[in-house]
Amino acid sequence: MDYWSFDTYSFYDHDYSHPPYIETLSRREYKIYGPWACLFSEHLDHPSQAKIRIIALGGSTTSAILESTWTYHLYHRLTSQHESIAILNGGCGTYSSYAEYLKLNRDISTIRPTHVISLSGVNDLILPIQISNGFVSLLIEPLLQGDLFSRLNNVIFQGDRRERWIEESNHMSILCSHYDAYFRRFLQPCLASPHNPLESMSPKLMEMISATAPILGEGYPKLVHDFYQSLHSSTLGECIEDISDLLPNDEFLWADARHPSDDGYKIIADALFAYLTPLLQ
Repeated sequence: MDYWSFDTYSFYDHDYSHPPYIETLSRREYKIYGPWACLFSEHLDHPSQAKIRIIALGGSTTSAILESTWTYHLYHRLTSQHESIAILNGGCGTYSSYAEYLKLNRDISTIRPTHVISLSGVNDLILPIQISNGFVSLLIEPLLQGDLFSRLNNVIFQGDRRERWIEESNHMSILCSHYDAYFRRFLQPCLASPHNPLESMSPKLMEMISATAPILGEGYPKLVHDFYQSLHSSTLGECIEDISDLLPNDEFLWADARHPSDDGYKIIADALFAYLTPLLQ
């Protein structure tokens, strides 16, 4: 996930014009409209023509540039029951809940979705406390090198990760209600959360956890556990569903410490399909 595009809103997405991304998206039959990777019914010329228009948001666990994603499996489950449907995938690696909100706020008036779904949680671990998102230097460095900005300002206000995640969820819900769109955020499964404790992991899963240390630090597993525990102890509100217990510590369900395998994504898609089905009658 090294190729990014920036826009006039000072916001970023994956650069879908990058050849390896194009190849992956083509294999899954995604079509690109701006910063959205779309799947929609074959008889339609454009996703906006679909009767059911679902925006999918999240970090890299949602991003369509990966070989597998839950949106692909959910789309094919939904097409078995609905003739006019589109899923517009706006997932992007490193997106926190705030980044999801920015993207939704930017494009909701154009897309006019009927439903908005977010699979989110773990990326809010890199939200600011005293310094900025740890991925910011990676994203902004090309702009600094081009002398567009003289420096990166990473002196920011402190924030509580749990409160921010819940508040951004509520903000997105309010925004969606303004456009008559149904909104739900799902707390994603993640290794090292209370439902996926280190004590019950196989050596292979522990290797996945260890592999996070060079980028996310030795304390990453504790951050995951504490963040999820704080959410489990909180009142999440009507717009949030906790599905963090959906994928147990089974090796075949995980590609790495933060991403499910294709089998894991199928389970997530099945759960969201069951959740959405009564709403789409």
